[in-house]
Amino acid sequence: MEEGDAFDALAIAPGQRVALVGAFPPYLRALRRSGQPFHVLELGPSTLKPEELPFYAPAERAPEIVGGADVLITTGTTLVNGTLDDLLRHLRPGAQAAVVGPTATLRAAPFARRGATVVGGTRVRAPAELLDLLAEGGSGYHFFGKSVERICLCL
Repeated sequence: MEEGDAFDALAIAPGQRVALVGAFPPYLRALRRSGQPFHVLELGPSTLKPEELPFYAPAERAPEIVGGADVLITTGTTLVNGTLDDLLRHLRPGAQAAVVGPTATLRAAPFARRGATVVGGTRVRAPAELLDLLAEGGSGYHFFGKSVERICLCL
C-alpha cells in the first residue's frame, strides 16, 4: 500500500486514451490541463460543467469507449450499481484500470482477478476530527491531507 492518489500511480503517458467513468472533478481537471485524450462516460451530461461537455460520452457507449482506452478510471460507485464487471470485461489486453474514491474498498484480490491494476481509496487518520468536519458540511477539500489521506494499491 502506498500513500498518494491512484491517478498518479497510473502514470498516464502523453497521448494515451483515457476512459473516465463518472464525473470525478479532480481527474477531469487534470486530464483537461494535460491535454490528454479522454472521454467521460456518464449517465447524464447535466453533471458536467460546460467546458467538460466536449468530453462527454453517454453510458451506452461504454463498450466502444472502454474497449479503445489505454487507461480506464472508474469510481467505486460502479460496485454499488453493478456495472464494474461489465466495464472491466471491455478492457483491451494491456490496458490499465483503476477503481478509485472513498467507495472503493481496499481489498485487492477481487479487483486483480477482474483486471484492475490500481485501487485508490482513503485512510482515516483522525476519526473524531473527520466526523466534526462532516457534521459541519465539510468536503474533501477540508479533510484530505489533514484527517484523511489518499492511498492506493498497485496490483
